[in-house]
Amino acid sequence: LKHSVALCQQKCKRRGTLESNYCSSNFVITGTVITAVIRGGSMYATVSIINVYKEGSLAIQQAGKTMSTKIIILCKKCPLIRRGLNYIFMGQVDEDGRGKIAPHHFVMAFKKKNQKGLNVLKNRQC
Repeated sequence: LKHSVALCQQKCKRRGTLESNYCSSNFVITGTVITAVIRGGSMYATVSIINVYKEGSLAIQQAGKTMSTKIIILCKKCPLIRRGLNYIFMGQVDEDGRGKIAPHHFVMAFKKKNQKGLNVLKNRQC
């Protein structure tokens, strides 16, 4: 993964809103972090998908009714995610179909009240 040390030295701060980040994102999903492993300066997470709003070229595995995907947080602490919690992930996809999250991408805790706004965005033309 190509990213610089300078990228991870930026102040970790979410920018914009769901709406302002939707069209610039390659993928938009909600999911629960199942595993989170730090390798080098990055975190590799497996996410159990709650809902897909924009798939892009994201590789999604399906086992029965359960769907999951792999996401790489380029800078292990930005954004900080925890196993077992639900998040909205908006980011880019690498050549292997894994989600890539850099500090400037949009990640936030997912709460049921966000569902309605995400459903509206899903029908938006970018």
